[in-house]
Amino acid sequence: SFSLLLPFYFLLLPCSVSILFYYNLLSENETKIIEELFASLGRMSWESFVKNRLPPLKLPQDVLSVLRQGQLEYTKTRAIAKIPGEQTRTELLTEAIEYNISLNEIKQKVKAIQQQSLSESNHPVQTPQLNLHDCQIAR
Repeated sequence: SFSLLLPFYFLLLPCSVSILFYYNLLSENETKIIEELFASLGRMSWESFVKNRLPPLKLPQDVLSVLRQGQLEYTKTRAIAKIPGEQTRTELLTEAIEYNISLNEIKQKVKAIQQQSLSESNHPVQTPQLNLHDCQIAR
């Protein structure tokens, strides 16, 4: 029934919101079915599924594609996803894949990129003003 699919729709929401909706919208019997399903799989509870398996779906598309292809680990892609600019993010994705950069190195690079981006936004590049009094004419 549609009501059994309903919790999975709400799992796409932030975890705390989805869990609240999950319990509020399902009958006790439906809740038991979902819990039994995850228990029969034996790998994780539905709470763990919500917390650990759904967040990757919210990664930027370029990062998600690399993760789905198995080119980088989730922890590395999650760190790279913090870079807002697609071009810079793609460059770091490529570098991480080609040179097998460690997670710590990726985090350092992401931090440096974020700091540079913040610095540029706080101090926009200004065209230098030409002061005629400072100019010397070569003779």
